[in-house]
Amino acid sequence: MRQNATRNTRNAIVRVKYRALIKQFLKLIDDKKISDAAKLFPEMQKAIDLAAKKKVLEQNTAGRKKSRLAKLLTASQKSAPAKKAETPKVEIPKAEVKKEAPKEETKKAEK
Repeated sequence: MRQNATRNTRNAIVRVKYRALIKQFLKLIDDKKISDAAKLFPEMQKAIDLAAKKKVLEQNTAGRKKSRLAKLLTASQKSAPAKKAETPKVEIPKAEVKKEAPKEETKKAEK
């Protein structure tokens, strides 16, 4: 009974970590923060691999989760640049420097 409780606690720590990382990853993708999600992806993969290694997850389940999350990241990366391209680039013309003609003397100077 004691072994069961100890193992359950140890497994719960691993389970909570990988689930929290997955939730964080999905939230970043929903918020369109693709670069942050891409940075988090390797850490999330490590957590899933660790859970599989410790038999908290089965190997196939871990592989399937990683594959689906990678596919989601790739799809969101492909769609993100398309949205940026929709905004047209406006070229601002350079200001032309006009040479002014010499000013004519005022009437007071002529008198």
